[in-house]
Amino acid sequence: MALGAYNEGLIRASSLDQVKAWLAGGVGTDSLPAKPRVDDIDRVYIDNEDTTSGNALQIISTITTSNVIDVSAASLTTGKGIDMSNLDALTTGKAIHVDATGVTQTDGILVHVDSASTALTATGRLLLIDHTGASSVSGVLTEFKSAAADETTIVQINATAALALGVALDISLAAMTTGKGIDMSNLDAITTGKALHIDATGVTQTTGILVHIDSAATVLTGAGRLLLVDHTGVTTTNGVIAEILSAANDETVIAQILASDALAGGKVLNLSAASMTTGTTLALSNLNAITTGIGIHIASSATAITGAGRLLYVNHTGTTTTSGTLIEFASSATDETDVVKLNGTGQGSGRTLVIVGGFDLDVKGGYNRQEGISNRFRLTWAAGQRGKPGINADIQDSSSGGAGTGEAVRMIADPDFEILGTSATSASSTFAVEGGIILTTGASDSDQTILAPHLDANQTAWTQVTWGTDQSTRWECRIQTGTSITDVIIWAGLKLTNTPVTTTDANQAFFRYEEGVIAGNWQAIDSISNTDNAVDSGVVVAINTDYHLVIDIDSARVARFFIDGVLVSTSAALTSAIDMIPYIGVMVQAGGAAGAKTLTVRGQAISRNYA
Repeated sequence: MALGAYNEGLIRASSLDQVKAWLAGGVGTDSLPAKPRVDDIDRVYIDNEDTTSGNALQIISTITTSNVIDVSAASLTTGKGIDMSNLDALTTGKAIHVDATGVTQTDGILVHVDSASTALTATGRLLLIDHTGASSVSGVLTEFKSAAADETTIVQINATAALALGVALDISLAAMTTGKGIDMSNLDAITTGKALHIDATGVTQTTGILVHIDSAATVLTGAGRLLLVDHTGVTTTNGVIAEILSAANDETVIAQILASDALAGGKVLNLSAASMTTGTTLALSNLNAITTGIGIHIASSATAITGAGRLLYVNHTGTTTTSGTLIEFASSATDETDVVKLNGTGQGSGRTLVIVGGFDLDVKGGYNRQEGISNRFRLTWAAGQRGKPGINADIQDSSSGGAGTGEAVRMIADPDFEILGTSATSASSTFAVEGGIILTTGASDSDQTILAPHLDANQTAWTQVTWGTDQSTRWECRIQTGTSITDVIIWAGLKLTNTPVTTTDANQAFFRYEEGVIAGNWQAIDSISNTDNAVDSGVVVAINTDYHLVIDIDSARVARFFIDGVLVSTSAALTSAIDMIPYIGVMVQAGGAAGAKTLTVRGQAISRNYA
């Protein structure tokens, strides 16, 4: 052992007891001079290299109110007050061990680091724990442990009442990728406790935020999250996973989700419940006190909503249900309550309700009334309801005489539609026993049977009313193909003439099928001032198959073609103020095999705006 003092002069002692005696003021020896004055000592050096156990320095004191060790370093700038820098061999030992084994500690403090500095910079610290090792073996750098079983606070950070812009706890993890900034992972025993409790009990909070999660990430993936609440338990006892509560009784907004002005194709709120069977994805179940309030309010002032835009979109892509109901409005009201109200006031030429595809109205209870007059002129023709279409002469037949002439012919002729075409006769249309009219051609190539509105003056509104491209005209029909579609041409739609030839009419919008053309699919054809556009609908024409064909011209004169409720083509703006006529026809291809061709017409409808 060596003890150094006396202006760096080395002095030696043979034992710790000898050092104790020397420091207590004993007489000098050969190796230990008389006890020095404190003022004479510049440094003290203790060398314990001769032993591996025991205490190199032991201080035993009975002091109660003063200091046992007092280190004064008033002039210290970049130095170290106490330096223990050579601990490279430390394994399970402790560099500093402060231990209060008694149970009498009350207001005492085991370690007190105190500073009155007002010039502390961003690199200054009152306490710095710096682990410069690049790795550890599941290491923990700083730990606070307690055996307390009561309301003890393990770690407490107190800021002064004057702290305004400072940060009470700053965790910087700039290089972290897959780690965890704060990990509270062993909460298996929690029942009514709270893992994280942030409480502002005052009433002075205005624009302050209790929890702020901020990220400038631009490469967030489908699995990335700013906030993830993940309940991995398979059951609860009527549990609520996440709840937002408020005692506010004014216009407070309980939860608000704001998207940036630049959000285009994203989603503001995404609810996914892929495995749910009898549950409810979104429940607003306790609105019993509502008077003038609104349960769900969707508002938009958009002026550029396109044909695909929606404020509310319910899309069921499943092919079947078991007597399922996709949307239901239920009410037990027994007064004048309106269960569903569609308000289209001020909509202009738009429509309050548009149904694409089949529509079936099944009134289970009493049917009260239907009131109101449409803002559009509409005609509906059920094929065969008012007679069988014949050639034009049938409607004007006033002859008398033998059977099958005069009154007998005229009375069974359909007053709205007639039969035209090469080799067509009144016998070319017959009643379909399953409903509708069957059109049958002659047996030779190029034979036709065409269904056309009566062209006689004042005979029918189907021709006396104009169906212009400038009046949002809509036409539709339901037809069924025959038992053979070989060597067949079928056409239906709005044309200037009754021909199936695409290049004849300068302006038109119609459907066309010809065996061997575009792989046997329906064509959607629009012509604008002799510029023809024939679009492959992608819908195959098959035998004995019903098709619902719709041509809908909007206020911008754009024609949309639908087959069985599916949009198959959209035209450019049609030529303005072109009045067209609805035609349906079936024809044997020129050069085709001999044999009659058939087409069943169930009905058709047409409508337009009032000018």
